[in-house]
Amino acid sequence: MTEPNNYPSLDRIRVASKPGGKDVMTFAVSAFLLFRGSEKPDVRLALVDALNQYQARFPEHVTHYQKHMARRMTAIGPDGFTDTYRAEVAKIDPAFDDWAGTVRNLDPLSQYGATCLAICENSVRRYPLGYFRAWYPCTYAKTNANDIIDQVISWCNLLRPEQGQVGLTPLFEWSMERSYPRLYWSALSRFNGMEFNWAFGLTERAESGLKSEN
Repeated sequence: MTEPNNYPSLDRIRVASKPGGKDVMTFAVSAFLLFRGSEKPDVRLALVDALNQYQARFPEHVTHYQKHMARRMTAIGPDGFTDTYRAEVAKIDPAFDDWAGTVRNLDPLSQYGATCLAICENSVRRYPLGYFRAWYPCTYAKTNANDIIDQVISWCNLLRPEQGQVGLTPLFEWSMERSYPRLYWSALSRFNGMEFNWAFGLTERAESGLKSEN
């Protein structure tokens, strides 16, 4: 934060949890959409389509997907992953079961990836909004801004979000943001135009019209 940076140098930054520790944070450009109706099977199938659109754009970078409740990623084979995800959506009970999908590669800090969460019917009163998120290397966002805009518009047509964010954000292994607040707080406090896609916090607060954590 004490030296000028450009897009390629942002892509090279990796921040360790402590001196000599493992890398836990980098930066990316993220598109984050919040929408109602994720307990409905047709909306969940639309999420599968959105994940498929993203992976089809970056097949050389997005090579794995995570099955429902699985601890490990599965390689995307020649037949893709959408049939598996559609079968999961058909099998689980939307009244009682959340559903999540993720496509990326095996690097937990990869700047290519997309993820989503569909809330079950029993939880929508407390957590009414599902989410879809995709992220990109900073350099890609600079040189392919129109491509990202086209993708976001396509996802908006699929999911009809109530609100969303597109911007530069600290990137962690998904859902690990809460474990390292001192790392991202210094960046957010100094650069107040930066987004912060803490999925659970945003989903819970979005009812009040929150557009950005920062």
